[in-house]
Parts: sequence; structure tokens; C-alpha cells
Amino acid sequence: MTKKILVAKDSLTLAINPINSIYEQMATSFANIKILERDSVTSLLIEDITRQQKFLHATLGPVADLQASRLLKNMMPSSSVLEGIKALKDYEARFCIPNIAISKTS
Repeated sequence: MTKKILVAKDSLTLAINPINSIYEQMATSFANIKILERDSVTSLLIEDITRQQKFLHATLGPVADLQASRLLKNMMPSSSVLEGIKALKDYEARFCIPNIAISKTS
């Protein structure tokens, strides 16, 4: 009976050691985070990143809704319209006289 208890204790110890190691690593990580939070520059940086993430989430929601409703697509000119405008600009550019500076020599 005693031998079974010792074997069980040894196997339990082998199972607990990795858990203790993970716990110690987590405690060290949390301590490092606390140190960073006390630093004013780091805390301002973390606050700024958090604020930007909130802004991004707040912005992307309505844009995704507009895209889903196809309203945004209907407001944008289609690619054929954009290609037509570019073709007209290229055609017009062929008839423009370039600006040449003429200097008066005496």
C-alpha cells in the first residue's frame, strides 16, 4: 500500500512541476506588465493604441454596413466611367500647347 502511495505521489509531482513552471513564468510576465504600466510613456502609448482600436472598430462597422447595402458601391463611379474620363484627359492633352518660356534677348 505504501509503495502505491509513493508511486502516485511521484507521478503527481511529475505532473505538477510543469504547471508550477508555467505559473512562475506567468507571474514574471504579469510583474513585467505591471512595471510597464507604471511607466507614464508606456501607459500613454497603451492608451493611445486602445483608443485607436476602438476608433477603428467604430469606423469599420458602418463602412461594412454600407458595403453590404451596396449603397457605397452605387455612389462610386464605375470603372468604365473612370476609364472614359482618363481617355478624354489623354485626348485633350494631345492638343495642349506646352508652356515654353520665351526669353527676350537684346
